[in-house]
Amino acid sequence: MRTLRRPALLLLLALLAVVLPAVATRAALADPAPAPAEPPLGASLAQFFDPKFVAEVADPDGEMVEVNLPAGLVQGLARGAAAEDPAASRALSGLGGVNALVVTVKPEKVEEAQRRVRALSDELIAQGWSPMARVRDKTSTVTVLSGKPASDGRIDGLVVLVFDREERELVVCRIAGTFDLSQLGKITESLDVPGLDALDGSAQSP
Repeated sequence: MRTLRRPALLLLLALLAVVLPAVATRAALADPAPAPAEPPLGASLAQFFDPKFVAEVADPDGEMVEVNLPAGLVQGLARGAAAEDPAASRALSGLGGVNALVVTVKPEKVEEAQRRVRALSDELIAQGWSPMARVRDKTSTVTVLSGKPASDGRIDGLVVLVFDREERELVVCRIAGTFDLSQLGKITESLDVPGLDALDGSAQSP
């Protein structure tokens, strides 16, 4: 299985030192557009972004990256990219928020974390989410779930769940909003969000 580790410093530099100052400048010159509604995470998904849960399961000597991009910030990124990369701007304009967590789990919390990931996957499927891809080997699982398809063939949201027992790595990523799967590559490239690399191109064809 390909490695999912992504240095936190690289992500922070990309978002804070490069992207956000440029967006702030361009967005100030652009006419603001109303952001898509940002749907709530839901109790099952929100538990993974609860600071108490993260503190409980995270290995203090391991990796921890958390990204929470509200709809307004994503729309600022979309406006900022309009001139230089219209395709990226269009892809981001339909999003209603992005949440991602990558954490190294304490050895004694591996079973609990894996159980929670399985329970979340089962619950989302019961709520109408569709499994787009499932990959499992001796030590790891990758599950990609999509929301209900829109009338024009686009999907309404995407959730990526990864758990690697050997590396003790938990990855949870949610993209809210309606978009075409052909835009997923641009979304991944533009936001550099941990977890999306788990797709490895398997879900990026329309």
